[in-house]
Amino acid sequence: MLLCIRLEDWRVRTLCGVLAGAGVLLALILARAHKTEEQQPVTLKRVKDGGEQVAAYLATYILPLLMVSDPDRTDLVAYGLFLAFMGFIMVKGGYLQVNPLFAAVGYKLFNVETGAGWSGYVLSKIPLLEGGVYGAVDSGRGMKIIRNQIRGVE
Repeated sequence: MLLCIRLEDWRVRTLCGVLAGAGVLLALILARAHKTEEQQPVTLKRVKDGGEQVAAYLATYILPLLMVSDPDRTDLVAYGLFLAFMGFIMVKGGYLQVNPLFAAVGYKLFNVETGAGWSGYVLSKIPLLEGGVYGAVDSGRGMKIIRNQIRGVE
């Protein structure tokens, strides 16, 4: 999205805009994909804010792309290859939860451990507290989406 604003060639700008729109749409689809699945109650034993990973992602992978003042064709090819490789790593490595677009649609990232011994990342639009019981759905790749609170802290 930022490259869409940053670049001067209208064709490249249009391509970046289409890709940014597709990314936002994909984030919304992934966030809503599990709405019909049955929730499983999870008790959170440990809750840690995972937002620093999103900030690190932005600083490490996105900011450098904006630093070239007027990228030529080879720069754009390198950007495209880098973004394709980064997308591959995010999907295959299970790093989809770090996607900043989830934050843009209201989700916050948490690293948690449950009373049943599962630990990993969850996305939630509600604040999470240690000892709380929440309704969660498994979104695959070691990540859960918490939709609501079942019981408060005991």
